Parts: sequence; C-alpha cells; structure tokens
Amino acid sequence: MENMELATTGNDMSIYQASQYSTVEVHDALTRKMVANAANNATSLSEIGNAVFEAIGVMAKPGVRRSRDKNVPDAPCTDCIILCADGKAYFTKSEGIRKALDNLVGMGIFEDGEPVKMRVVTSQLQNGNTLKTLELV
Repeated sequence: MENMELATTGNDMSIYQASQYSTVEVHDALTRKMVANAANNATSLSEIGNAVFEAIGVMAKPGVRRSRDKNVPDAPCTDCIILCADGKAYFTKSEGIRKALDNLVGMGIFEDGEPVKMRVVTSQLQNGNTLKTLELV
C-alpha cells in the first residue's frame, strides 16, 4: 500500500501554476485595439456586483498579488480579464473566478463566439473570507 499522506507546503508559493490563455482570436486591427484596451483599462469585476453581464471572451495570464504588508512577500496569481458584448472589460485576481473561467474555457463555452450571460456569485466562508465564482444565467 502506498503512503497517501498529504505533503505540507507551508507558505511556499513556488508550486503555484498560473493560468494563461485567451479565447479572443485577433485577426484584425479593430480586435487588436479592443484586446489592448481591455488589458490596459479594465474595470474591477468587484464593481459589477451580482448584475448579469454578457461575456464574449476571456484572457488569463500570470500576475502578482501585491502584499499589503511590507513584511509579507508578494504572491503569484492569475490576472483575468473578461471582455463583454457592451464593450466593457472587467479585471480580477480572484482565484475563485480564475477557477470558474478555467472550467468554462475547458468546456468550450466561448468557442462559438456568442455572448455568454453570467454573473458573479459570492459566498461567505467560515474563516471570514469570501469565495467568488461565476454562474451562467
């Protein structure tokens, strides 16, 4: 029988693997401009609350979560951008949203190019933290 004990990592973030993908195919200058503007000027996803929005594509790339405490090192994360049919773009470093986007991209939700109606769902965890995820509408 194999030893099935879980390995402890403490605060070692070197094992973190950020997601990296884009569901937006850039074939022309207009799309390139849209993607550049989304990447540089996206609004925080926290500002949308639980309102329904129509996503047309998503992008994810490795990022850094800056520490608020100068004695605590910065941590790796994934920067996620959601592009919407109304021309707006939303940005988040939420791991719950990243996991939801990973699942949606893996399922091919954005492959047909049609807008996907969704909203942010927030749950309160027992430790006081919140978990954010996405719900298709």
